Amino acid sequence: MEMRTQCEKCNTTLNNQSEAYICSYECTYCPDCFHELNAICPNCSGELVIRPKRKPKTD
Repeated sequence: MEMRTQCEKCNTTLNNQSEAYICSYECTYCPDCFHELNAICPNCSGELVIRPKRKPKTD
């Protein structure tokens, strides 16, 4: 899965621990835009669901 680092609507910065929402094509949105879009991706009309978080890398 590609972990995109910006909301596609408002360009808010997102990291691996940020709450974000994705469609099946991995279009990525911040929580504010997710609610504004009523959980529907404007690109494909697919459902937006919470993106899984990755654990931070440890050296």
